[in-house]
Amino acid sequence: MLSLVKKFSGCFVRGCSWCKNVGFRKFFSEDYFWTKANVGPFFIGLFTAPYWISGLKSIYWSIRYDQLNKQEILSDRFTWLYERMLEDEVHKALLDKLPSYNFKNNGPENILGPNKI
Repeated sequence: MLSLVKKFSGCFVRGCSWCKNVGFRKFFSEDYFWTKANVGPFFIGLFTAPYWISGLKSIYWSIRYDQLNKQEILSDRFTWLYERMLEDEVHKALLDKLPSYNFKNNGPENILGPNKI
């Protein structure tokens, strides 16, 4: 990834070599701009700017929505876990309040197999 970034930055620097030879003010002066300047890269950049901007916005928002999606999934899982923990606490409290019919060890929730009730 880093080599790709270096490659693109090198191409960008080479493409904008007019910045080194000619100042910004001189490049955009009317005489130089229409007669001597290499205006191809300028107009290509100008005409394709909306596509680059929309592409960058799409990349940004897809990353943001991916992060938001992960946060929502984690939040839902913690909410589910919290609700199950509360159910377990209520169940335990109700079992403790039952009369001593030895229901705590072989109640309906502890029976495996066919129902005996």
